[in-house]
Amino acid sequence: AAAKAATEANFWAVVDANKVLGDAKGGVAGRNSAFSDTVHSFDVRLSQELDGFSPKHKSTFILDIFNVGNLLNRDWGRTTEALFQSGGGNRRGFVNFAGIDPATGKYIYAVSSMEEMAIKQNALESQWALQATWKYEF
Repeated sequence: AAAKAATEANFWAVVDANKVLGDAKGGVAGRNSAFSDTVHSFDVRLSQELDGFSPKHKSTFILDIFNVGNLLNRDWGRTTEALFQSGGGNRRGFVNFAGIDPATGKYIYAVSSMEEMAIKQNALESQWALQATWKYEF
């Protein structure tokens, strides 16, 4: 009984700590009622046309800076999301099926903490990048 009460208290602590879940007590959280934070990022391109090796040729030097905000401040331009779950799809959860009570036939649930949003570290996301290009036209 004490373990059941502790599990229930843990469940309600997680629900109360999340505004969307707290607002949906006694019901179902609405579809699309919670979102990841908005990400603002911007890129800068500098280009300079140059002479070629012949009067009919030309070249262009291009410098691209991706996610300039993150270059200026490491906390800017970061993408956070729920990590991909092995069961499929991006989701956040804290209640998992743990079995069936043989005496009552009721489901038994294990309650853990809510998975935190993680910073996505794929190429050109959450970090700045620099690309230099030299284009020659003849």
